Amino acid sequence: MQELADAFQIARQTIIVFNPDDLTVREKLRLASIWNATVEEDVAYSLIGIFKSDIIPRYGEGDAALGHLLEEIVSRSGEVTVLSWIGKSSSYNSYLPATLAVYSEPPGSSPTINDVDMNMHIATLRNSLSQTDATLIYDRITRLPPSRFANRRLYLPCIVFTVRRLGTHVFANGQEHRYRARISGIGDVEFQTSDRLPLAEPRKLILVHPEVQRMTTCRHDGHLHPFHALLLQQQPNGEFKRVATEHEIIVPGMKYSINFTKDVRTEVVEIL
Repeated sequence: MQELADAFQIARQTIIVFNPDDLTVREKLRLASIWNATVEEDVAYSLIGIFKSDIIPRYGEGDAALGHLLEEIVSRSGEVTVLSWIGKSSSYNSYLPATLAVYSEPPGSSPTINDVDMNMHIATLRNSLSQTDATLIYDRITRLPPSRFANRRLYLPCIVFTVRRLGTHVFANGQEHRYRARISGIGDVEFQTSDRLPLAEPRKLILVHPEVQRMTTCRHDGHLHPFHALLLQQQPNGEFKRVATEHEIIVPGMKYSINFTKDVRTEVVEIL
């Protein structure tokens, strides 16, 4: 039993009294991230029970099996941390990873705020934003519908930031590029990817934050809370594809002087 606990990096008692409902979605995916299977589809099919999934095994579908499972997990749980990963995108869909190995590390978390600091932040917000602005922000966030899937597309409610300028900062490994982007309402953000991005058409790129409820918290230094963003590139028909980056894109936060009607949008983005 202890050898099993060590292999899965989980408490021994958790295995002894194991109940899938006691683990979060992300914890289950972390446990599964170290599994291997002789048949590719079994990586997903072996999780049908632990996630109480309704997907039907169809051997021969390849990595689409994992795609079907992850889609159902997000649809049922609303857990958007499933989309928080770095690495290679699945051929099934760009918003999902090619392998469960990306979940071996926990998703980036924002620092917690104690009650005293929270009260101070709220007071700062009241002094920085008009009642109309605050209501506008709140209404935009709360009116967003939940995530859903249809025809192998993810319809993701999120807060959207437009890329205004894009440049190549340095080259790495001859294959990966490090970019520096100027983001509306945020400032400069750097990221690394093997994808070739349109330097002449930066507005085809957007940064999105799917954990919209966390955007209402703030910091005492005049910024809204830092967060982990996804980078998306617009396609010819208006949909978007995720740009798989080599590292998490950490956005420092938005300034209180931001123009919420000009610099920030809240909408449902269609991702292929």
